[in-house]
Amino acid sequence: YFPITREIDISKTLASPKQNQIKSSWRIFPPKTKNAYRTVPLPEVAYKQIEMWLKMRKEYVLLFPEAKDSIYLLCQRDGSPLTTRDLRYHFDAIVKKADLPKITPHNLRHTYTALQIQAGIDPKSLQMLLGHASIKTTLNIYAHLTEDKKRENISRFDQMLKNSESGAKAGQGDKTTFLA
Repeated sequence: YFPITREIDISKTLASPKQNQIKSSWRIFPPKTKNAYRTVPLPEVAYKQIEMWLKMRKEYVLLFPEAKDSIYLLCQRDGSPLTTRDLRYHFDAIVKKADLPKITPHNLRHTYTALQIQAGIDPKSLQMLLGHASIKTTLNIYAHLTEDKKRENISRFDQMLKNSESGAKAGQGDKTTFLA
């Protein structure tokens, strides 16, 4: 089946050149840009989920033998790939059944990024994980997330200054000197 590693190697894109995206038109293409080729390390929880899916997939192919030799991790009963439309359909059903607010699979990319920012990842590493050619793209798209992180960092810095001897005395004398 599939080699199990703790990384995802992104070197292909599944897409349809047809406007109506009929099933038979889906093909594997190279990623759109040089930066889109990347290896993304998996957190332990994601790795465990993929491992669990691979075990379940063995049962799936017993029910649908045509899917046995499929090169796709997520495939139809006949072994053909789940298209973005198929994934959205199944994703929407899961979201509705779980009574969650309306979200899309692409929203998960934003959630992943927000959690990375919250965890303190540096912008350059985030750019590489997301496959952006420019750091500006990463910062511009996710600027609203970095604003919250900026406020949190200033609060932590302020707390550090208050806790340190020099910070505790800063600005408390009769004369305050500002250096330009």
